[in-house]
Amino acid sequence: MDTRKINRKLSEYCQETVDEIRELEWQTKIFPNMPFSKQFPDYGDAAACNLQENSDFNQEQAIKLAILKWGRKILQHLAIKTPIKFNDLLGLYMKIKIEMPYQTEAWAPINHAMFESTDLFDKGQLTLPIATRILTAGLQNFIYEQSLQTDSDIKLLLVSLNNGTSGVTLPYQKAHIPIIL
Repeated sequence: MDTRKINRKLSEYCQETVDEIRELEWQTKIFPNMPFSKQFPDYGDAAACNLQENSDFNQEQAIKLAILKWGRKILQHLAIKTPIKFNDLLGLYMKIKIEMPYQTEAWAPINHAMFESTDLFDKGQLTLPIATRILTAGLQNFIYEQSLQTDSDIKLLLVSLNNGTSGVTLPYQKAHIPIIL
């Protein structure tokens, strides 16, 4: 797998999301004398736009909300049986990645999951169940950390995604929602 080529394709397919992320980064860089310093210096500039100046801000909560938004989008398309756009599927996943801290074990699996999904999409082999499995696997490090906590929102989402795409609650062919550009 040529990661440079796939990364270019991913950026091309998710251009709208890439532009949104660049805009957030630009906003952070254009105001270098912001009235606050980044509360979480290990996070990217796009994540710094999350109202980190608030004393009760929780970066893990921002990550959880990004995961919930991504998963609920998939569940919505499964429920109404409509095609999902590649940018919706991977664009929301990119937004999870920008919330993650740099230099953690979470980055490599998330990148690999995005590259794998893009490669399969290019080959015409990506289905929503396959994409959901690959992308969920990319989040395993964060999911494991969350499983140690009592909060069950992420656990419930994963069970719903697993059931919705595995044929447990639907015949598998009904979960075969197309992924379109």
